[in-house]
Amino acid sequence: MPTGYIYIVSTVQSDYEQESRGCVPTCRAGKLYFGPCKRFMRPKMQRGDYIFGISPSSTWPRRIVFAVRIDERMTFSEAYRRFPSLRGGGGAIHIQPARSPGLHFPDSHYEHIPDAMHAGDWRNDVLTPDRDAFFVCQAGSPALDCWLGGGGPVVSAEILGFLKRCNVYGRGFLSTNAGATYRAPIRHGRLYTGLHLETNDPGTLMALVNRLTEKLEPQKVRRQSSAGGCKSGAAVIRRGGKC
Repeated sequence: MPTGYIYIVSTVQSDYEQESRGCVPTCRAGKLYFGPCKRFMRPKMQRGDYIFGISPSSTWPRRIVFAVRIDERMTFSEAYRRFPSLRGGGGAIHIQPARSPGLHFPDSHYEHIPDAMHAGDWRNDVLTPDRDAFFVCQAGSPALDCWLGGGGPVVSAEILGFLKRCNVYGRGFLSTNAGATYRAPIRHGRLYTGLHLETNDPGTLMALVNRLTEKLEPQKVRRQSSAGGCKSGAAVIRRGGKC
């Protein structure tokens, strides 16, 4: 049975697009690539699971900006070999196979790519082998693109009702999400960051996204998703940038 993972995409701006092409998730050629960050979520994610991204508190209304299904799970080493265009400052791959292996993981396997994100913190992204996980995703529905952006459905009463039935996780299970609001669709008490939701019924949320997105103007959805989840012409992420 697939699991659904839901989290806040902090790098999305007021126009519901990523702040740069160096941010993750990254959309290229009809696929969504999920690399660094979400360190407590990635070890559990498997092929066939769903991922949903909600726009951050700096946006209003809050929207689901992407809804995808995991097509492949692989190590960063395999991702580095297969996707050279995603390496470094302009993409989602921020580490490369180590040329001078150290004694302990991750230094025994990896080193940081100059100018890529997380220059001073990359080890935490792959601190243990179970975090050495990079994902290739496809749209969760044939009717949708991987990146919905400003065409994604608003967190409506129906969607919020579903989110309230999900469980909140950080390092582990924390609580149900019953206290969620339109302003804080994922929360644990007064904690709003570093969290994600999990559900064993991702199909219901996917059906809601599919139905509510279809109500929007189709040309608008296609136009806003065509930038691949990034602003057209946006500069690549700066050295040591945040994702």
